[in-house]
Amino acid sequence: MSLTLQALLAATPILLGAVMLIGARLSARIAMPIVYVVAVSIGVAAWKMPVTQVAAASINGLFITADLLYIIFGAILLLKTLERSGGVATMRRGFAQISTDRRVQIVIIAWLFGSFIEGAAGFGTPAAIVAPLLVALGYPAAAAVMIGMMIQSTAVTFGAVGTPILVGVGGGLTAEQFQSAGAEPAMFLYSVGVRAAMLHTAAGVVMPLWMVVMTTRFFGPRRSWGDGLAIAPFAIFAGLAFTIPYLLTAYLLGPEFPSLIGSACGLAIVVPVARAGWLVPRESWDFAEKDSWPREWHGLLEGTRGHGWADENRGDNRHWRAKSVAQETSIPLPSPHPDPLPQNELRRHVRCMWRRFCATHLGGEGTWLRQVFINSDRRKGNDRVEITREVSLLAAWTPYLVVATLLVISRLPQLPFGTWLKSVQIGWPQILGTNISATSRPLYLPGTIFVIAAVVAVLLHQLRWRQVQSALHDSVRTLLGAGFVLVFTVPMVQVLINSNVNQAELPSMPVAMATFVSQHVGRTWPFFAPAIGALGAFIAGSNTVSNMTFASFQFSIAEQLGFSPHWIVALQSVGAAAGNMIAIHNVVAASATVGLLGREGDTLRKTILPTLYYLLLVGLLGLTTVLLSSPARLN
Repeated sequence: MSLTLQALLAATPILLGAVMLIGARLSARIAMPIVYVVAVSIGVAAWKMPVTQVAAASINGLFITADLLYIIFGAILLLKTLERSGGVATMRRGFAQISTDRRVQIVIIAWLFGSFIEGAAGFGTPAAIVAPLLVALGYPAAAAVMIGMMIQSTAVTFGAVGTPILVGVGGGLTAEQFQSAGAEPAMFLYSVGVRAAMLHTAAGVVMPLWMVVMTTRFFGPRRSWGDGLAIAPFAIFAGLAFTIPYLLTAYLLGPEFPSLIGSACGLAIVVPVARAGWLVPRESWDFAEKDSWPREWHGLLEGTRGHGWADENRGDNRHWRAKSVAQETSIPLPSPHPDPLPQNELRRHVRCMWRRFCATHLGGEGTWLRQVFINSDRRKGNDRVEITREVSLLAAWTPYLVVATLLVISRLPQLPFGTWLKSVQIGWPQILGTNISATSRPLYLPGTIFVIAAVVAVLLHQLRWRQVQSALHDSVRTLLGAGFVLVFTVPMVQVLINSNVNQAELPSMPVAMATFVSQHVGRTWPFFAPAIGALGAFIAGSNTVSNMTFASFQFSIAEQLGFSPHWIVALQSVGAAAGNMIAIHNVVAASATVGLLGREGDTLRKTILPTLYYLLLVGLLGLTTVLLSSPARLN
């Protein structure tokens, strides 16, 4: 079989998935089972993969799917618990004290806090935390998923305490290749990490601005790029506040801590600046009224508009709503430019003020009059969230602080906790007699940490048992839709990756595609090297897996062309980080956390824009740097 035909057949499942999701706008529930069948058919018919190899790869994919679903469940459970305790309402007020501008909130929550979570945990965890949190704060579910996907870019190469470099690149290269590079493995990985950080710094400094302008363009009242560009000084400042410490950390400490330290420094710098109103436009920006949002913006988590007394806390005081009588602490201030409220908005506004009056002047919380309102809401099916007490800002954020702390201490190689947690394993070695082994470490997964944090929230916020039951019920219900899609998506990925074992003696499908590209681009390879990394991440949904798959291939191409393998492997890793923004099963998992299933193609059509920006800029920088560092080889 010719290399061209190999590449064409190998790309067929990917192209088919892209056409169905992005072109035909089919739901992933329809597209991914078909793509899985096509991938298996090509593997068996063209690659001559043994049926046992296909089955083993699929079973391994199911193990990975179970891990992903556990992470998603934990993230949703934590958020649902905080909704019922009043913690989310307190977070809203806390962010409003920093800034009511949604653009500023995106920079702080997504770019900085999300990057911190990426640095600690990686593997899709930032989207699992940030997307539902943004929805709870009043963002459209579709916008929250898009933003959550874009978090997985600059910080990813050093995510999970440097796993993509240490495990991905380190595990993807052979001992002979390390010797050929003339460096010990640790020094080679350090060198790759520094170069990757340099490339990320150049491209990542404007990523917070990308997050904002994408939000204002696709989800703003005016659908305007300009509304996002108006905050460029603040967004670029936040980009620098993260990337400068990030680069210095990579140079001084190595690949474990750039994302962690860069984001922590960024939060310490940017939050006071935002609170002081520096570099921020005078006019605050917000989404349009929720009632005017298109149907496709909504997810299941937004179906809680009857929860408590209201559904959200808008950024400006005209649209203030309370989650409970106990939390109704201020009277709405008139807008200098009042707009007439829609009838249903006015009705909710009056009902909210009437309840506050009754609770304050007719006996307070727990009286017969308040019970009338509670029973009335229950008859309408609105008792799914019953908030019984006010939660302080510190108590509201404590569960997420627990998450961040446990993620860090369990991932630091200098501490023994990670080893202890990894010792508990559920696995299937050499599945069906193949060389594929499946392993799950449930205690080490972020899902366990999310569940622990949810338990902390239950105890700290003193939830009732029926509230805990309600949170569990909603979490499972939201999870079920994602389970069906991931059951086909992840096994499909594993079939592609493990297609190297075949009777046709062909390379694996991803390597066949990469080899075809390398033979047709010649000495401009540094420009295309990031795209190969992105291809691996698009297929596998992981920077680490992409690096393990293609690091050796990229190293060999660099040697053949006489280029620095340090730079080419760094370009591979950076491209794989960018590819996470369009990874199929990442967008399915992120969508599941907010109950936005069936709109994966819409998200991919948006996130492809920052992905192309990243790949083009990094490719040009890589090509220029590699050629200039090898002037004798320009001809």
